[in-house]
Formats: sequence, structure tokens, C-alpha cells
Amino acid sequence: MKNLINLNSIQVDGIDMEDAFDFCDAFASSGEFEDGTPLTDQDLEDFTDSDLGRSLIHRLACEECYE
Repeated sequence: MKNLINLNSIQVDGIDMEDAFDFCDAFASSGEFEDGTPLTDQDLEDFTDSDLGRSLIHRLACEECYE
């Protein structure tokens, strides 16, 4: 069984406020699986490129605008 990613652990980088609200350069920079194992660079890249990853990254980047 494949480990599930802890979505609450995802950290986003590459947020450019001049690119708000597109954030096409934002990406997942760190995170963990539910068992606490850190995501590898390849895991982060795969997550960033997934539909779920793009959606979550965009939401987190938008939240940065309101902080």
C-alpha cells in the first residue's frame, strides 16, 4: 500500500505576489507522509504536478495574500 501524504504538512515556496492570483511558479517545497516520513524531492515534484497538488498549492498561495 502506498503511503498517503499528510496534506497539512505541505509547505509552499515560489509564491510571487506580483503573479497573484495565478501563482504559476508556486510549488510544494516540503511535506511528510502520514507516517511522518519526509517527502523526497521526487515526491514533492510529483505532488506539485498532480491535480490535487496544484489545487492545494494554489489555495495555500492565495491564503498567503491575506496574511
